[in-house]
Amino acid sequence: MTTHGIIALAVMLLCIVVVGVLASITNQFSIWSETGKFENTESIEQHDRTQTQSLSDVLESMEPPTEKEYLRIRAQVDQQLSSIKDHPWAGIYTHSEFENENQGWLAISPDNLFYCTYSLAGYLLEKNCGEVRFEDGRLVFKYLFDEQEYGKVSETSQLQIVNWGARRYLVQDENMIGFCADCVNNFEPRTTTDSSNLCFLRVGDESKSVSGLPQVPAEYLDYLPSQPIAAQITQIEMTRPDENSHPNEQQEVSLVTLNAGTLAGIVEGMELFKVKGDLYHPRIKVLTANEATCQAEVHHPVGYSQEHLKEWVFSTHHAKQ
Repeated sequence: MTTHGIIALAVMLLCIVVVGVLASITNQFSIWSETGKFENTESIEQHDRTQTQSLSDVLESMEPPTEKEYLRIRAQVDQQLSSIKDHPWAGIYTHSEFENENQGWLAISPDNLFYCTYSLAGYLLEKNCGEVRFEDGRLVFKYLFDEQEYGKVSETSQLQIVNWGARRYLVQDENMIGFCADCVNNFEPRTTTDSSNLCFLRVGDESKSVSGLPQVPAEYLDYLPSQPIAAQITQIEMTRPDENSHPNEQQEVSLVTLNAGTLAGIVEGMELFKVKGDLYHPRIKVLTANEATCQAEVHHPVGYSQEHLKEWVFSTHHAKQ
């Protein structure tokens, strides 16, 4: 066979191989395409059937379990409270801050459940719920939601029950001295539910009159003096910038000594109101006290001289009553 014949034969064999390979690929592609189309269609139909069958499950899963539990507890508490007239501690309570800009609500049922909310200017910011138990004159709360996540509404783990006549207050331990100061100075008893205050009051009690003193724990009775106790600044120990003051209202803090102590009825932690001096009216808390003097921190505008501060007189009773 000549060289040209060999080349022609090789080319022909190569063409046969290429045609065979192409045919095989085409056949495989056709089979994959048809199978793929069928399988995709089946998958879509199966998916649709699954979605239709589990639609209620899908909708339920959109609500966190804690949210569902909150709604369940809230409904149960509301139902319980709708059928009681009086109870040693169950009821609906409220308190306000910053001239009613911030308002908290607390609802407690007789079957030891509660829910609470905290709003700013009418907008709900926080909510929580859980279990509550009565223990040694106070209510102890166990929150369902994480306390760190839900912030202010969950800061209170215990509230002291304080009765005053027919009124019932719920007071945090850290606010008890301030509550006493409010009582001494006629900020309590409040007559509305939207006045700024430090503690919860049962809704409806704002219209009830009182007499005598609130039934605070015995260790706080000294914070309810029947007569005003006055004290004047006699010495300024040190002055530093007030790091918490507003940028537009720069203030300083001065550690001061006042000329009244335990013999006059001053108690550590007692709150005093400025009753004499300029128009600036700080409210101070006694840090330490001995028989004749006490010390407190006074917040005031920047630049006040020692002579200016020594004109200030404070009292357990606010001047405007």
